[in-house]
Amino acid sequence: MVRVSVTLSLTCACATAQGGFGFQDQPFLAKPAVVASITPTTIGQLQRWWNFRDLTVGITVSNQWSDRVYTEPMWMMNTSLSPTNSTSGVRFNGAQRLTNNAVPLNGTGATNTIGLVFTFENSSQSPTIFHGGSGQGGILIATSSKLEWDANNVDVSSALPASTLIDVVAVQTNNNAGTIFYTNGLLSLATANAFHQSPFNLGWDVTGSSGPLKGYILHVLYWSNLLSASDVSNFHYWRTNTEGGTP
Repeated sequence: MVRVSVTLSLTCACATAQGGFGFQDQPFLAKPAVVASITPTTIGQLQRWWNFRDLTVGITVSNQWSDRVYTEPMWMMNTSLSPTNSTSGVRFNGAQRLTNNAVPLNGTGATNTIGLVFTFENSSQSPTIFHGGSGQGGILIATSSKLEWDANNVDVSSALPASTLIDVVAVQTNNNAGTIFYTNGLLSLATANAFHQSPFNLGWDVTGSSGPLKGYILHVLYWSNLLSASDVSNFHYWRTNTEGGTP
């Protein structure tokens, strides 16, 4: 009897650029290679990023919360109205507020994007997350727990759970064409109204038409370009993998 030994060799060509088979092409075989390096600084043209982790835990935030790009501060010099930083984010307890009136975030024909990461605890007073000032519109939680764009009083999302991390991205195509809203990485509304963001306020509505925020704000970001749906999806991926929360 003659024994024959056969060695079988399989080669997987990973040079996908040349049309070969690659493990990265099969979602059940490998994770996407790009997502590990995603941060807000790798998305679009980031111009401002206020990150609560840059603040000392327990500090009363009067003018110390500076953005990472140009060191422009959020401020509230009346410390009786200043929020306090915590391990969960900057804490707004129903009477606190912050503002920034030094950063011109919009102009005629502007294209720009605002990103927010926050939680709210109770929708009964229609808490304000972000507001641009009198006549400029803002983002709040309606009594229905839906995100609302108060420039034209329309719901931006379905009902959102309280005390759960939420990310919202508002993309202003230009001052005439309106604003596109994404909630937790998904397109939620394209509105006809422009989004005037500066000067802007956190946690309160200067017009008094909606209530103050009781919850946490973790990140406020501004990009000087129009983010794509893919960019927004990457931002949501970064949020869930850095700060947690679902979806």
